[in-house]
Amino acid sequence: MRWKEFYTNLEVGYKQLYADDANTGVDPEYVFYQRRNRMYELQLKNAMELNRKRKRLGGH
Repeated sequence: MRWKEFYTNLEVGYKQLYADDANTGVDPEYVFYQRRNRMYELQLKNAMELNRKRKRLGGH
């Protein structure tokens, strides 16, 4: 799994991650993963937003 892909295309990135996790193309617990995706997505967005703010404020 290439991280660049993961960040540029979240949808594909998450699906690919979980496919790798289960070692299969089709996920039986896909719905559960979708819910978890949403949480990760929000956390990722928050983290990226925080980093942006920090940079703007001239932090580290």
